[in-house]
Amino acid sequence: AGPRAIARPRAAALPLLRRQPPVSRGVRFQTTLGQKIAQNRRFHFLNYMSGLIPALLLYLWYDFKYTKQEDHAGPPSRDEVLEILASGGGIVDAEGKPVDIKEAAEGKTLGLYFSALWCPPCRQFSPLLRYFYEVANHDRSSIEIVFISCDLNKEQHTQYVRAAHDKWLHVPYEQQDLQRMLKKLYHCWAGPKDAEELGRDGHKSGIPCLVLISPGEQTEVDGVEYVRRWHMQALHERAMRAQQNPGPQK
Repeated sequence: AGPRAIARPRAAALPLLRRQPPVSRGVRFQTTLGQKIAQNRRFHFLNYMSGLIPALLLYLWYDFKYTKQEDHAGPPSRDEVLEILASGGGIVDAEGKPVDIKEAAEGKTLGLYFSALWCPPCRQFSPLLRYFYEVANHDRSSIEIVFISCDLNKEQHTQYVRAAHDKWLHVPYEQQDLQRMLKKLYHCWAGPKDAEELGRDGHKSGIPCLVLISPGEQTEVDGVEYVRRWHMQALHERAMRAQQNPGPQK
């Protein structure tokens, strides 16, 4: 059979074939048969795939071993998180006074709020979280929110704390190592400053990001969606009360 009888690969594979070197590894082309093989595009395609498939399998194995196993490990325990928060310069209140986070969070749900002033979705969500915080602590103190900044500078950080966070606690802006540790721990960061310092390795979530840890060690990593659902339910209940009892609603 002549060259035209040789089956050609699919059109989708042609760009790959055109990039192949004229001589493939492990084949001698001095003979007439060898020259015909060298002209066979299907051979070059299979030769290319013989190197691609092992590389793909190696990548999948690496991804499972070093990424999936981290997911199976689960979030850190509440005690581990409190130890991390208490390390370094520790936690402060809105006025900058040091706070014993272990004592402040005892018997309460702990909320870790990753946010920034420059982020429009954060500025939209923060009032919802503030309302959630006020309602949860209306009768008794049952939740503590710790703000972890993704702001670009200290001025933004200070402005955001004063404008939106009221009585929340926060990691001082100067405690950059502690902030980076918490962001890496929950795979949550955003903005050019964090991208430069933390890269993309392990990144799973942007901001706003809220992690809720109950006293019973239950962890809700999608606290933003949890608070949004709670807020919608609160609005629904308020509307139902307004229908049953017309008049000013508190």
